Amino acid sequence: RIPHISVGDTKKEDDKTRFRKLIQGWSFNNDSQIVLKAAPEDINDVNIIAKGVSMMQKQLECVSPVLRSGGYPYEITYSCDSRGIKWKAEIDNKRNLIEMDFYTENEADIFKGRDTESKGLLKKVTGSNISLLIGNSGVGKTSLIRAGLFPKLSKMGWTCIWTRPVNPAPLDRILNDINANMPVGYEPNDIISSIKKLSEHYGTNDVIITIDQFEDILRSPQPVKDELGKILLRIYGKSFRNVHILLSYRGDYEPEINSFLDNSGIISPSRFPLLGLDSTGAHDALRSIFETNNVGISDELIERIIKELEKELEHSKFHTF
Repeated sequence: RIPHISVGDTKKEDDKTRFRKLIQGWSFNNDSQIVLKAAPEDINDVNIIAKGVSMMQKQLECVSPVLRSGGYPYEITYSCDSRGIKWKAEIDNKRNLIEMDFYTENEADIFKGRDTESKGLLKKVTGSNISLLIGNSGVGKTSLIRAGLFPKLSKMGWTCIWTRPVNPAPLDRILNDINANMPVGYEPNDIISSIKKLSEHYGTNDVIITIDQFEDILRSPQPVKDELGKILLRIYGKSFRNVHILLSYRGDYEPEINSFLDNSGIISPSRFPLLGLDSTGAHDALRSIFETNNVGISDELIERIIKELEKELEHSKFHTF
């Protein structure tokens, strides 16, 4: 059933109409259950969905014995796609001071000092199926990806997926993050099937899957590494013409990761080394931090801060502010 819409009606939408709008489709879970697919936009929507499903189940109970005896589904449940809630929460909780965390797409407008690096990484990624981002811990790799690279790719029509594998089941984490970008109700249970569906779904538009902290893969069991190596080789061999992979990892793991890639059959992938900020980039980053937090500061004082910091640095390179 579709929701009733009254043009020009300023009355608050009732729960029943809201419930119907939130339901995107349905499927069968097993012989006994019908699963309603819902896409809530906030916590209140989740309550409305639960209330609506409960009402439908109550209505169904009067005929459920007949349905059950005939071998038909006789229960109603639901599954929620919570991406809308997460997106709204990110917007509502937009931060002005990042502290020790990394910048995300929501902070792209205050992420300063890395424009040259963002353009350089963009060139590498768009020109290769598999690219590598290498840099010391804390240098700002994740911020460069999320707040520098992804916004530029999104403007070009790319779909950007960021994932960080977590042991003991890194492949499950990668699979879940890929499936979060699938059409509602379609969730393949292996990465290759997901990537294939992803490629087909976005058609002529490109997709990038970024695996951050890729060095954690080296601590996974050998079967996990072997499986991921096969997946990367398929993408390297352009089995999916519009899918790109970016691997981000710490520079001190480069020998081990190079060995892993060589053993997987991936020769000479596109590489982008990330160094610390130079004084110009540090100036822009500091200026953005002060302005974002409504603190007035002169260029002269910023330069004095940078000079004092440089005295403590070995190579006059700053980590991301």
